[in-house]
Amino acid sequence: LRELFRSCNRRALHEIIIIIGASCAIPQEIYRIPIKVCDSFESDLSHCGQNCAELSSREQRRISSLLVISPNLNTARNITRNTRVCVLVRGTSALKFPEELVENDDGFALPEGKVLARRKTYSVQFVLKHLCVEDVVVVSDPDTTWFRLSPIIQAFS
Repeated sequence: LRELFRSCNRRALHEIIIIIGASCAIPQEIYRIPIKVCDSFESDLSHCGQNCAELSSREQRRISSLLVISPNLNTARNITRNTRVCVLVRGTSALKFPEELVENDDGFALPEGKVLARRKTYSVQFVLKHLCVEDVVVVSDPDTTWFRLSPIIQAFS
């Protein structure tokens, strides 16, 4: 998984989604993590800028607590033996990754807000702030493809 987050992929990686449900097509919970590109003046195609680094311990704790202490956990989760965790990555064709790790999933599309509300799907989008991406606007790129990380993780029980 770390191979996807190398500097060489930072312009090709646009979003990560964690889906919990019977399948990627029938989610119960969706966690979206948009990826913002560091365009620091000292960065280049293969290296990030001086202010860029791995997430700090504080940032990691924040993400973990958002996952664990979410309003959705106030209600009982409907987790069965058929519950799966799917991790999808949206990126361009320039995305470099180990072939055995990722499958192309061109047919995947996130359900729209009305569909999520009708199905009572819980959806969260993480927003991480960092010095090098404070003023960056996430641009929607139509030339991106969804890739599904394999294998799918089965039930939590």
